[in-house]
Amino acid sequence: MKRTSISGLFLGLLVLGPWHTTAPQPPAPIVVIGATARTAEQFIPLALEQGHRVIGLARRPEAVTLEHERLTVVEGDVYDRASLEAALSGTEIVVSLFGPRITMADEVPEMDLYSAGYTNLIAAMRAKGNTRLFATTSTGAQKTVEKKPAPDAPRHDQWLWQVRGIYQDMQRAEKIVRGSGLDFTILRPSQLMPEPPRDDLKVIVDADAPHFTLITYTDFAAWILDEVQSDQYAGHVVGIYSDRTLQYGVNF
Repeated sequence: MKRTSISGLFLGLLVLGPWHTTAPQPPAPIVVIGATARTAEQFIPLALEQGHRVIGLARRPEAVTLEHERLTVVEGDVYDRASLEAALSGTEIVVSLFGPRITMADEVPEMDLYSAGYTNLIAAMRAKGNTRLFATTSTGAQKTVEKKPAPDAPRHDQWLWQVRGIYQDMQRAEKIVRGSGLDFTILRPSQLMPEPPRDDLKVIVDADAPHFTLITYTDFAAWILDEVQSDQYAGHVVGIYSDRTLQYGVNF
């Protein structure tokens, strides 16, 4: 019979280490800037389901009807830096989804929502110590129309002219985010649609995505959440698109 000495058994226990396991870390808290945005309406419930604590900032907090023990909704405005700072503690990942709501009849020749908003948000993050930012613009920021198209020009060129102020301001905002010194990812979704998930997203990094394709709010929200604790796209611009082409009067 093989004998094991007490001293040998004790040495083996020292090698194996203590009898305990490391508790899993809870998901990082998330601050959503623009909690009433259509993407946010999909993103926030998904984040809560995955165990995140969520702070949602909105100009009209009463419009956020979802209630959850890990959801806090606060009033704030991207034009008001103090309200942004108040929503941050320094530990959260910041997911920015704010933007204007417009119709096909609206013309937006000038605006500063994105450039002013990201200037204030970056300043607030620096003041509080937050470092990770997901900043949402659009594939429309890839191209600007400098001259009014002819009446018989393609509808999408007319649309780009009609809302030129939005995309020009997004371009300014992207430069601000790139120069922020933060751990940023710029998200450029293509045209978002209120449809059931299709699971058809494609991505392109630091290059232009195909113009005028369709994706769903639900798919985009789920994609952001998959990346929210990842660094694989840190410091990059990511175009999110699909193979489904936007056709005015048909599917849009």
